[in-house]
Amino acid sequence: MTKPTNKDVSECLCRRGPDASSRYDVQRVPGYKAHFVGSVLWMQGRQLFGQPAIDNKGNVLLWNGDIFGGKLSGNTETSDTKVLLDALGEEVPLLQVMCTVRGPYSFIYWNNTSKRLWFGRDRIGRHSLLWQINTLRSMLALTSVAKKSRPEFQEVPACGIFCAHLDENNAVSSRVDDLISILKKAVKVRVKTQLDACQSCVICNAHNRSTGCKEVMGRNKFGGDLEVKSSVWGFKSEVRSPTEINAEIQDQVSADMNSVHIEDEGTKHVCQHCKTAVLFSGGLDSAILAALAHEFVPSGEPIDLLNVAFERPRPHREMSRKERKQGSTQRADKFDDVPDRKTGRQTWAELRQLHPERNWNFVEIDVSQEELCLERSRRISDLIHPLNTILDDSLGCALWFASRGEGTLVLPSGDNSGYISPARVVLLGMGADEQLGGYMRHRTTLGQRGWQALLAELRHDLARISTRNLGRDDRILSDHGRQGRFPYLDEGVISYVGALPPWHRCCPIPSLPPGVGDKTLLRLAATKLGLYKAACLPKRAFQFGSRIANSKEKASDVSDRL
Repeated sequence: MTKPTNKDVSECLCRRGPDASSRYDVQRVPGYKAHFVGSVLWMQGRQLFGQPAIDNKGNVLLWNGDIFGGKLSGNTETSDTKVLLDALGEEVPLLQVMCTVRGPYSFIYWNNTSKRLWFGRDRIGRHSLLWQINTLRSMLALTSVAKKSRPEFQEVPACGIFCAHLDENNAVSSRVDDLISILKKAVKVRVKTQLDACQSCVICNAHNRSTGCKEVMGRNKFGGDLEVKSSVWGFKSEVRSPTEINAEIQDQVSADMNSVHIEDEGTKHVCQHCKTAVLFSGGLDSAILAALAHEFVPSGEPIDLLNVAFERPRPHREMSRKERKQGSTQRADKFDDVPDRKTGRQTWAELRQLHPERNWNFVEIDVSQEELCLERSRRISDLIHPLNTILDDSLGCALWFASRGEGTLVLPSGDNSGYISPARVVLLGMGADEQLGGYMRHRTTLGQRGWQALLAELRHDLARISTRNLGRDDRILSDHGRQGRFPYLDEGVISYVGALPPWHRCCPIPSLPPGVGDKTLLRLAATKLGLYKAACLPKRAFQFGSRIANSKEKASDVSDRL
């Protein structure tokens, strides 16, 4: 049924789960051999719960996920793995149990009684799961990550829960049961024809009474329309919820695997090292996540702001003596000039001004071309697999170095030092552009085809985010023994935003330039949080902001560097 995991893949799994690793073989499978290998990143519960997890009925669970909501949530003393294993072992259909789970996950579950193997990803696709199906050999292999030398592996679609049934005749049949449609909870929006002219857009009406970005986003203009004000408050509340959950879960376990709360002669102490990091370009999306994280991370803990910058590719020529002599100075200058480094420092200063009591660790991660080429070849290309485009290359490499968290800790005093982030959770802004009209093509669609077409494109962008981004991003982040969190892709956020008309999310019309018309709801939320400068920053793609990408290359082409 499953193929033994080779040594190379086992090493990748152990980097994802550095705290515990084990293997379990199921013997009583008609005509098949079943091998389960699990590695654990300890994030939940007072005690580490190893995997593969086996109950007294012989059922086996491999679980990579978090239960943030639903009837199985709320038990902070016990690992989610045990909670789910116990629930699946009861006389309740598996689909009925999984429909109650709110949170990111991928899983593999062997029901020893029915001889069925269940597996799948959450409906948004936030966690990776790959499969290889060989019908000639009647073999199925499932893994979170695989080497590019195994091109037969592909991503399991995030479209439902899969089931492989092994009957007594040793025949394998499979079927797909849709779990929940990605936009099932979204309210259908009826758009009248006259709205194509933007006559009823409350955001545009606010703009008609203003002269520019500062007035639209400023204190006096914000919240003038009750309908928009309600949308902003609702959106802010929905994004805050998953951020709060992320902080609470981390408080259970410190980065060195000791309990956060240590008893010492009746006195309770709390670890003061950083447990939460933000992938931080300084732009709108990451600025809001940092500000919300501040509300829930204990006041004594720092928050790491991970800011990555890449060296431009140099011409293939020998450096002059003068260039070698000035090498260190030039190195500092060339990274200072990277766009995301500039906005990162600007928004870092804004956060310090808003919340001076918080220790904001601004971590400058500088990547040379030599190091980029080395790590791409050594590890990153395997993690990006089975994706292979130029866009996958640039985004995957940028995310890998950023989430590694190794760089220079910059202090306002100028007393900088080398630093490696101990945070186990990294907050990321993926999903904001897709839902809130952050791309230039959204502006083009509205201008050429109107609001109904824009709404359709926003839904399409969200529906395909699992195949374009999230599996790859999970493999990249987890390689450092960290867990990625995507608050903008929380089920509650998606449901809330999906019920809003598109003109409450954005208004990318010609009279509202980039930095105002795109992701307008998010920009208004930023002003509510006091982030007035970040609220007006234009959208800039991560690969260009960090300066890893070459604008002359076509993003969809296959990369010869992978």
